[in-house]
Amino acid sequence: MDGGNIVVRNLGLNPAVNFNFMLRAEGIFDLPCRSVRAFQKENEYETIQEGGLNDYVHLRRKAISKPFTFQVERYVGVDILDPLANGTDLVLPLILYVNRYSVYGEFYPVRMYVFTGCTVMSKEYGELNAEQSGLLLETTTIAYREMFAMDNPAASYLSADTWQFAGTGKEGNGNRKANYSSKELTRIQMEEKAVKWPLQSRAVHKENETKKTQMEELAKKWPEVSSASLHKNEMKKAQMEEKAKRWPEKSSAFLHENEMKKEQMEERSKRWPKSSGAIKNKNELHKKVLETKAKKWPRVSSATTVEDFMSLQKVGTPGTPKV
Repeated sequence: MDGGNIVVRNLGLNPAVNFNFMLRAEGIFDLPCRSVRAFQKENEYETIQEGGLNDYVHLRRKAISKPFTFQVERYVGVDILDPLANGTDLVLPLILYVNRYSVYGEFYPVRMYVFTGCTVMSKEYGELNAEQSGLLLETTTIAYREMFAMDNPAASYLSADTWQFAGTGKEGNGNRKANYSSKELTRIQMEEKAVKWPLQSRAVHKENETKKTQMEELAKKWPEVSSASLHKNEMKKAQMEEKAKRWPEKSSAFLHENEMKKEQMEERSKRWPKSSGAIKNKNELHKKVLETKAKKWPRVSSATTVEDFMSLQKVGTPGTPKV
């Protein structure tokens, strides 16, 4: 696909993406990364003010006073050997590839960042939190001496063209990412195959299916019967009525073998004279016996009568009870 850049006329039709990238260490270790923090290459300058010049100051570059660093976030557990151990001084440059497509699919890097003189300064291990799910990360801080940004303008012309429609054909123009089965029929093949089968009704009769006339003829051989089929052990209505005559009418409730009938209970009740419903205890006395026993004790009042009280001596005399 043409990026629309022909030096004097740049349409910017094919910009680079920021999610297809890979870090290569020591020339052989490919390190997939979650993210690479934004980094910069900054030069330090000192200002010189010229007397009588009020519009600007002169800049003079001075020595760098702090190292350049960038940070790489990576997932834990994806490496057999970690080439970015803390304190490691890398021999070969670190190369950060920014690809237009998948790195291991069509390797056409649009830009490469090359870091020389790299040293692993520190590692920050990700947070562990049991209350939410996530992937464990670690952040590596790398110091470098020089950084070069290298563009690959030929990537726009070396990359394959994307698929486009071409009339009514399903092949189209350009590469196709979707898998196409070789056994899939074309429209013409499907139409030719459809001609082999004539139009027919939706209801397809099976070879062993009985037709309507045959079923009607078969039905005449059997007399009219109810639609419900009787079980072989099930009695017909006439048989049930005949069997019911053998037994006299009786209540639907079945008596227990030890349960007495009404006549037996009435016969048994005649043996006992009528008595009150309350059952007396064997030690309980009858009313007449209680009345006879009560005569042994005369009726007296518990309180002293007025006459008895007045017949006593006056209050204060010897022998007079104190009130």
